[in-house]
Amino acid sequence: MEKKLSVIQRYVLFALAKKPGVYVFHKDEMGVGLYVAGVMELLGADVAALDEKGRLRLEKPLPADLAYLTPLYETLEELRPQKPAAAAKKYVATFLNRRMNELALSVAESLERTGSLVREERSGLFGETVRYPVPAEVLNDQVEALRKTILSSGPLEDGDVVLAVLLLVNWNDARKERLLRRRRTERRRELA
Repeated sequence: MEKKLSVIQRYVLFALAKKPGVYVFHKDEMGVGLYVAGVMELLGADVAALDEKGRLRLEKPLPADLAYLTPLYETLEELRPQKPAAAAKKYVATFLNRRMNELALSVAESLERTGSLVREERSGLFGETVRYPVPAEVLNDQVEALRKTILSSGPLEDGDVVLAVLLLVNWNDARKERLLRRRRTERRRELA
């Protein structure tokens, strides 16, 4: 992999490895993670900033190398400056279907251009569906890179910390769901 992937690109890559359709972001915690990673990148590139009242405000136009963040940038442009948490609620809850899909698809297409994802189109009952399976070697490279970064003795970049926390939160939720299902199944067997 020649170019280092951004926080949101790595987050989408890990999410699509779990489930290759862009609709994986319909779960609130996945959508919030997508939003947080995108805002983090906008802040890191000085495209957005927090004003003296802590409100998120766009400062300059979106550079070409961050074009995959266009759906998020346009939404933040429509919203008046507000605290990041309030903007997240509006972005995730109000526009979940359309805006989240646009952002996830935009990032997935940028990953496809870097060769990190492969686009698959399938015919289904309701028409064509697009999936983005993650090649095992790409996923292994990203996992290993994140692991090395976290285990290194040097300081961590903000993006790596955010990515690790987002992945940990989502992994724990999935693990809790599995444990709850297992407990319910065991309980049903006991009662039967």
